[in-house]
Amino acid sequence: MGSGDYKIRDRKQEASNEKGETVQGNKVKPEEYNVEESKYKSTDMKLFELLKDSDNYYYNFMNDENSRAIKQEVMKLLIALGMGEINTSLTEIHAATGKDGFKIKIVTKDGTTREFLLGDNNKFALKTFGNKNIKSDYLKGILNTKQVKLKEIKEISQNEDGTINISLFNNDNTFVFKDNKVIGITDKNGKYTYQKDLSKIINSNGINLKDIKSLNSDSSYIKIETLGENNTIILDKKDYSIKDILDSSGKSTIKTLDTFSEEAKEYGAYGGYQGYLVNNFEELKDNPTIKSIIEKYFPDENLSDEKLKLLFTKMSSVGCGFIACTNSIFEGTDNLTNDEFYQKFGYERYKTQKTKDGSNIKINNYEYVFLDYFLYYQKNVAKFSSIEAIYGNTSANSGDSALSGMFNTGAQGTYGEIIANVAQDYLDEKQIDMKYNMAYPEYNSALLPFDKNKYSNRVKEGLEEGKTVVISMKHFDIYSMEDLDGNNILDDIVEKDVGSHAMTVTGVTEDGDYIVSSWGKEYLVKPTKKGLRRIIMYDYD
Repeated sequence: MGSGDYKIRDRKQEASNEKGETVQGNKVKPEEYNVEESKYKSTDMKLFELLKDSDNYYYNFMNDENSRAIKQEVMKLLIALGMGEINTSLTEIHAATGKDGFKIKIVTKDGTTREFLLGDNNKFALKTFGNKNIKSDYLKGILNTKQVKLKEIKEISQNEDGTINISLFNNDNTFVFKDNKVIGITDKNGKYTYQKDLSKIINSNGINLKDIKSLNSDSSYIKIETLGENNTIILDKKDYSIKDILDSSGKSTIKTLDTFSEEAKEYGAYGGYQGYLVNNFEELKDNPTIKSIIEKYFPDENLSDEKLKLLFTKMSSVGCGFIACTNSIFEGTDNLTNDEFYQKFGYERYKTQKTKDGSNIKINNYEYVFLDYFLYYQKNVAKFSSIEAIYGNTSANSGDSALSGMFNTGAQGTYGEIIANVAQDYLDEKQIDMKYNMAYPEYNSALLPFDKNKYSNRVKEGLEEGKTVVISMKHFDIYSMEDLDGNNILDDIVEKDVGSHAMTVTGVTEDGDYIVSSWGKEYLVKPTKKGLRRIIMYDYD
């Protein structure tokens, strides 16, 4: 019996539709049924019962009442399998009985044919090469993870070890699944690449399995080459976060935010933020880079969550000068590529972050340099011998130097010029060709009249010369630079009577006030005789 034959019991080969038109075999196109997925439940599907009435004959759907009912149930089946959208591209639906159940074949406009096996209680399997069928439980488990859609599957088979091979339309790879997770890729030449966490990698970074062209890795990175735009996605092997996306020429496609750019303000990355570590503690407490930085200075430390949080809290409390110096390090090393920075520091210069529209941007890893330099200072200058001593556990051994003895309440804030001098040693140890040329600090003397224009002009000159300018103030107010609508304002006090605080200056207003970076945001401060303590300027060779 040919594929164009139509036979139900003793009916003729041809039949008439409701309009009286003669229709023949597979020339009939099914009507489009808009079945609402939210209202459909698998227990409501009557396809098995409807097909059971077809008396074991090949059934090529016509426009009679029973056929339309079956087609609607097929639509429900497709929705249940995650293929509801294929409804609009269907050209044929066929069904036939077999020893294992009812076979359903659908053909789409692009000529693709898919076959399903529907058994008792509406259980299904996907027909595969070799005329073998994968148990429905395996297939349903894979589909439920949303790593691959049924409409994307070309062939599927099961290996002797229980793993599942799935090949996709428009992709030369075979993806290997185990326990409903993809664990590796076999390319068209038979080369197999194992990656046990591939499911986690693609799910956490929004990568579609069907778009993967190749997978490679080395000691530090995982590289996924994609189809279509031929991009290469670079992932950190430690936490699988995206580090870069390269085009076909190897050039990065991710925009990098400059330290004090306008766009950096939107992401709280307008310079470093001393409270970033403690305020994002749950997200960062198990960060492998953070742990490796701490272990570099305190290798024998038993690092509990409590101890780590106390350290981050201390850094937030006293770290303003260190953050200001961190800003200067990023400004002075902007000639280093990301790879060069990694070789010197041991971690990435940038982290990749999603924007509001779903794209990626690169933001400076202020927190890594901040932590690295802060601990360098506490270990080598303040001579603290443990994390407990740094955050103020006076029962802990805090070293024998006079300096550490003064700091019996833990690490303290310090002057920018001291921090900068130590930073030079820190950078020299990393063999970074950056030399601080620190201008002599400008002090606001209590014995002399306060000349706001003098200090403001000095700051403005330093900025125009490309210097990093850091100010230290005490008992002053911090003002917002704009209101909720983005309008510039200079009279909205964000915080009143701030204690001692160091900030990086990024601009000077016409009134001689300072635009500053503090806590990763842009603010305005007004220098006064009472408030302004010192001005420090860093230049670099």
